Amino acid sequence: MFYRCEECDSVLMQIFNSHSEINCCGKLLTPIKPQKPDDLHTIFADFNGDNVTVTIGERNHPMDSEHRILFITVQTRDRVLIKKLPNNRRASAKFHGVTGECRIYAFCSVHGLFCDRIKNALN
Repeated sequence: MFYRCEECDSVLMQIFNSHSEINCCGKLLTPIKPQKPDDLHTIFADFNGDNVTVTIGERNHPMDSEHRILFITVQTRDRVLIKKLPNNRRASAKFHGVTGECRIYAFCSVHGLFCDRIKNALN
């Protein structure tokens, strides 16, 4: 589950114990509900064995200081991999050790959290 603090703009991820409360800046946070990707936030996964390159957006997603993909997360059955993305580069990240079905999350600074399930065709 992902959470975003409206006070400090932090994004938090809860991996275990999803029944616990998450607080930040003295306030209880509510989970962010992931959206289905739209054209600007389509999640593309290019697998090469157990390596995957994830790219966000049918067109190049903006990556400036005001509007960008903050991070991409790949969640498999037994691991969570996260890459923070820098400004002024393509909304893309490479991950290693990805097998089977996975959930891929992308967090846009303007439009929020997007998620899609993708399966590595080799597994």
